Amino acid sequence: MARRARQPVGLDALLAAKEMVLVLGSGGVGKTTLAAALGLSAAVEQDCKVLVLTVDPARRLADALGVGALGNT
Repeated sequence: MARRARQPVGLDALLAAKEMVLVLGSGGVGKTTLAAALGLSAAVEQDCKVLVLTVDPARRLADALGVGALGNT
């Protein structure tokens, strides 16, 4: 049976087709920046509710999203 070549999937198509997207990788490769950009894109371009979480105790995600100090840290 012949296999079809996989077509590259754009990030917009990925976000439209999935309910959950995980961003994983080694330290320093831009996971936090990508997650923030994907969340913003989904919220604005697709007009949907977005929840972006991190397990990193640093405030990098909050900084990337422009969220001010919450006063509880």
